[in-house]
Amino acid sequence: MSQKDFAASLHFTPGYINDILRGRTTPSIRVVERMTRVFNVSADWLLAGKGPKYGERRVRYQLEKIEVVTLKELLEREGKFGRRKHDFVAVPIFSLPMLPGRQTDITSLFAEEYCVVPHGLVKRPDSTFCCKVNDVRMEPTIPIGSIAAVDTSVKTPSRLDGKLCAINAQPTPVIRRLHVTKAYFTFNVDNSLDKDMPLRIRIGGDNPIIGKVEWIHHLRE
Repeated sequence: MSQKDFAASLHFTPGYINDILRGRTTPSIRVVERMTRVFNVSADWLLAGKGPKYGERRVRYQLEKIEVVTLKELLEREGKFGRRKHDFVAVPIFSLPMLPGRQTDITSLFAEEYCVVPHGLVKRPDSTFCCKVNDVRMEPTIPIGSIAAVDTSVKTPSRLDGKLCAINAQPTPVIRRLHVTKAYFTFNVDNSLDKDMPLRIRIGGDNPIIGKVEWIHHLRE
């Protein structure tokens, strides 16, 4: 990354980052906090070079035990999904552009495919859906081809600062990271090589958030 891009990713001025690199000033705790959040690095690794390089977010988001089934397969296994922690729940997979506008009860809709996951991973099954990500702009946080679970009941921007959100955008809805300022809701990409301007919505206008991203599953070949 260039020094300018690095500063922009952390929402600091290039001059401040330049002073740090030249030894004119000592990085504040805010620099460390933002680096751990934006680049998903462990604070212990960043400060002392010890422990795993990546932080807990990668562990929490990246799930392994997920099965993708068709609607036919789901109906054949009907009755085998329970509500207890050791049971499983089927979460519908929708294309973000095809998701109905303000639908709250996801269970009333039918999808062609479903994610079968442990019930404990889905806090609100009635308002959670999955979508396949075909966008490289959130890499490495969300590798292209991943499945993301979105909780449509969580839409309040003040509760989602720094979080991944599914948002209404043109031409199709996308997943971006929210940054709240005094005047704007800014939705940023995690890919440091992407040069697109962030989506910026003035506070007081329509809330573009569809829901909060709860977890991500990367479909490995």
